[in-house]
Amino acid sequence: MADNDEVFQEAVEALRAGNKSRARELFTGLLKTDQNNATYWVWMSSTVDSTKERIYCLQTAFKLDPENAAAKRGLILHGALPPDETIQPFPVNRPRAWEEKLLLAHEKPKLKGWAAVKASPVARLGGFVTLGAVLIGVVVFGFILPRMTQNTRLPTVTPGPSPTYTLTPTALNATGQPVIIGTPAPLSELLPVPHTATALYVSMQGSPLSSDIYRSVKIAYEKGDWDEVIRSLQEVIRLEPDAVEAYYYAGEAYRFKG
Repeated sequence: MADNDEVFQEAVEALRAGNKSRARELFTGLLKTDQNNATYWVWMSSTVDSTKERIYCLQTAFKLDPENAAAKRGLILHGALPPDETIQPFPVNRPRAWEEKLLLAHEKPKLKGWAAVKASPVARLGGFVTLGAVLIGVVVFGFILPRMTQNTRLPTVTPGPSPTYTLTPTALNATGQPVIIGTPAPLSELLPVPHTATALYVSMQGSPLSSDIYRSVKIAYEKGDWDEVIRSLQEVIRLEPDAVEAYYYAGEAYRFKG
């Protein structure tokens, strides 16, 4: 337990220093030893890159500890839970940059009337667009159209000679010859190598806990190392018993192995 506490402190310090990859590696190791620790899952959500993985970590922490305020607060911010006024804001020792900007914007008095319109960048952009449209209309209707409506002699269309059709002699009681339209050659004749159908793959999308194992499974699968594929997938099944794609690829590996 003492070793886990030291690793946890190291992971937190790495995350605060901006080294997310190191922090993610340390929290992954902690979760392998204790998957039911909601605190580990909450901190793990701060190391992943995608919103989907972050929500997965927070939902796992919330399932393990429904009273975990940090997990509940994060799910509310991501829209995974409805707003709850009983949840207190994040306790921080120092104001963050976005909080300082939000505080300054809140303290400034809001402009009203024409002053608010002039201060709005959208309103200024709309004014420039309107002015440009007015200038274009003046140029088109004041200078271009009057010149185009001046009396000018339009060219007349002179009809050409009508075509003369000649008779085409045909043999008596002749029958038309069927025209055979060439069919495309089969794919095997067009390709320089024999065509082999490739089986469709089931998408492998694991949680942050098993993403590294899935990458090793994919490499071993492409190499045909079925023993390594089976071993890695058994590790995934141990960590995530509900991962149906792990069972599927394990069965495929046993089938290819014979």
